[in-house]
Amino acid sequence: MRLPTPDELVDAPEPEAELATVEEAARFLRVSKSWLYAKAAENAVPHVSVLGRLRFHMPTLRAWVLGQAEPRGTVLPFTRRGA
Repeated sequence: MRLPTPDELVDAPEPEAELATVEEAARFLRVSKSWLYAKAAENAVPHVSVLGRLRFHMPTLRAWVLGQAEPRGTVLPFTRRGA
């Protein structure tokens, strides 16, 4: 698999959208969604799980592509209001 070059990293979600969906992150990395799901399950790509849904912090994903960040997954805690 070929990782994008730094020049190709401009094709990403809007800057204010720091948490990307699987579709956005796969498009950014130029990989299939199934590949991205599999690598996230192996903790081979940095991601977070928000209410059971995968999200990708774009600054961290960019750093990972450039070899500046270690892959790891994180599950964000969730507390229901008024419970």
